[in-house]
Amino acid sequence: MLAQQTAPLSPDEMLAALMPQLLLTEPPESTGAHQGAALEWTLYQVDVQLGGTTYVVDLGLAAQQNNTYLVLLQAPQAASAALRERVFVPALDALTPLVRQAPPTPYATEQVTFTNGDITLAGTLSLPDGPGPYTAVVLVS
Repeated sequence: MLAQQTAPLSPDEMLAALMPQLLLTEPPESTGAHQGAALEWTLYQVDVQLGGTTYVVDLGLAAQQNNTYLVLLQAPQAASAALRERVFVPALDALTPLVRQAPPTPYATEQVTFTNGDITLAGTLSLPDGPGPYTAVVLVS
């Protein structure tokens, strides 16, 4: 089984969430690192006994912009080394976070503050393109 997942968690929180599924009572020790095309991965390996069969679980965790990326390979012990090199490592190399770009807006924005005594109000001033005058709207949340 090969799985990839992204979650808005820290790597430690992601490991803690995986521990019950891997039958672990404490987080595993890292087995090293791997530099992929877009992310720096921390690697882990766990042996899991299920029904008389040993499965090797390879984990890669990488953090970027408040997200943790997970690549997990679960394989029978006899096939794990070959699958690690042919499937797991290429998956680490290939995973690239999506970059979401906001669509262009038809107006300019500027961060502004107004101070009166001990009180400071801050907000965003949005100005339409082109010559004014413009009607003003104040939104307060």
